[in-house]
Amino acid sequence: MALLINNVVLILYTSIIVFPSSSAFLQPLFKEQPLAVSPDSTRWVFENNLDNKYAITSTLFKEVALHLRMHTDSNGSRASCPPFLMRRNENEPMMIEFNCNDLESALSCDYLSACTGSRKSNEGKIGGWEMEDLGRNQDEHGYKQDVHSFQAKRLDWKEDILNATNTIIFNSAGSYISSTLAATSLAALHGLDGASAGVCMNLYVTPAMVQTSAPPHTDKQDVVVVQTQGRKRWRVYSPPDSSFDSELDPFKRGKGTDSLTLEMLERENSELLLDVTLYPGDTLFVPARFPHTTDTLDCYDNENDIGRSFEKEDWSMHLTVGLDSHVWNLNYISMRTLALRSHGIHDVLLQQTAHRF
Repeated sequence: MALLINNVVLILYTSIIVFPSSSAFLQPLFKEQPLAVSPDSTRWVFENNLDNKYAITSTLFKEVALHLRMHTDSNGSRASCPPFLMRRNENEPMMIEFNCNDLESALSCDYLSACTGSRKSNEGKIGGWEMEDLGRNQDEHGYKQDVHSFQAKRLDWKEDILNATNTIIFNSAGSYISSTLAATSLAALHGLDGASAGVCMNLYVTPAMVQTSAPPHTDKQDVVVVQTQGRKRWRVYSPPDSSFDSELDPFKRGKGTDSLTLEMLERENSELLLDVTLYPGDTLFVPARFPHTTDTLDCYDNENDIGRSFEKEDWSMHLTVGLDSHVWNLNYISMRTLALRSHGIHDVLLQQTAHRF
């Protein structure tokens, strides 16, 4: 039985994990912003007593849902789903609004936790992108306080946000900045109409002139990025050829102990698909396992911007809506791991000793 489980599922495991790089069918698409609000979105807004602006958000995500369904294979795979960029039509309203004034207001009336990303060194080797909590270990009187306490995690607009030197991430902002973003998350979920198993909305805040706001990495979710303030440069690459190192998780490259660089992407046959600067109102779709990196270094490079100081209104702010395509760990490889573990069988594929329940 051990041989049967280990060998038979090896084929399934290999087909799931190894992704040869082929960008011929992954060329990015450039879409037009929907000019008309969907009647279904308008009706949904009315039935839920919401502002009409959320009908625009729902319509945007109907476009995302259409893109996903058009590029989903008959077996449910989205391996051939390409990224797309949707520029805002200047004559049309912003599809999603959230700026520095909204964040400052939210911080003043609620306890919002956040984190910041960094690349830590371990024994001289630079690792992947890791998150660490943003908070203070001293109270307003200079006394040491528990960094895990509720009060320590309360952020101050001037001290914590305006003094930041890199990206600040508000994970699940769509859930706890309820006054402005909760309805936005609901509108996105309505527009997707089952094309996603769920959504999670994060907020990213980056000062101007940051050389690397996020190093190259991949995500396990498809993500929809909506720029709401300032500018940010995005570079999106085709998935690396994972046969170079099949032990690495293609959905978590550049994170934890896995350091992913632009040189490594080139070596692993990953091609640059998009190099764009997002402006307020622009929307970018990045599929899962597509490496991407961001910065705000050269986003202000015209003659009027040379030598000027940058204000809070120039900071980049964008909302990232993560789209789960399935329930993670509900797959063949997890079923295989559980089957081996239940029988105390050594896993020759993952080189793990399985312990009985």
